[in-house]
Amino acid sequence: MRLTYALLVLVAGLAISCGSQYGPGGDPRTEPPAPIPITRSLARAASATFDAGSNYGFAFSLPTSAAVSISANQTGTDTWNIAVFTPQQWADYQSGAANQAYGGVHNSVMQVSDRVQLPSGDWYLGFHCDNVFQRCALVFNIEATY
Repeated sequence: MRLTYALLVLVAGLAISCGSQYGPGGDPRTEPPAPIPITRSLARAASATFDAGSNYGFAFSLPTSAAVSISANQTGTDTWNIAVFTPQQWADYQSGAANQAYGGVHNSVMQVSDRVQLPSGDWYLGFHCDNVFQRCALVFNIEATY
């Protein structure tokens, strides 16, 4: 009887400890591993043409914080300002307020490439055409990695 009981306890102990590669305590991690970041294209070779002295904004949303890569190139001899704005900052900027952009600010450029860390939420990639007479034409890309 004692031998049968001892074997039963031994088998039960082995079954419990073999249920996980980490032994009787189970997985020591308290949270599941973080997913591998994926780069998502939000705009690829998007073209924009807008009047001299005016603005152009591209709206996008992020479900979580992300590293956002932006690039833009002019298609002529245009210069423009570019920045990443919250919706309120974009509305203020379009109303004539000074540029209070969240990040990625570049002024009087013909091409740009930058990377900005943004929290989740709604955003605008905003442009302002510096030209006096001729409208601005450019091509831009936005990618978010999260």
